[in-house]
Amino acid sequence: MIKGIETRHIVPLPARGRAGGRALLEAGMEVHRSLGPGFIEHIYEEALCHELTLRGVSFERQKTIQVFTRMCHLASSALTW
Repeated sequence: MIKGIETRHIVPLPARGRAGGRALLEAGMEVHRSLGPGFIEHIYEEALCHELTLRGVSFERQKTIQVFTRMCHLASSALTW
C-alpha cells in the first residue's frame, strides 16, 4: 500500500465483459480513424452510437446516474463518453 493512498483489489472481468469492452474500444478507434479531431462531442457521440449499432452492441445513451458522497445525494447526472 502506498502511504496515504487507498488501494483496491482488481477483479478480472468475465469473458463477456472483456468482449464488450473490446467491442467498445474497437468502435471508438474506428470513429477516431474515420472522423479525426476537431468535431464537437455530439458528432462523436452520434458516430459512436452508429458504429456500436453496426456491430450489434447494445448500449444506452446518456444514462442518468445518482451521484452520492459520504451518504449525501449531490445530483443526478447523465453519463457522457
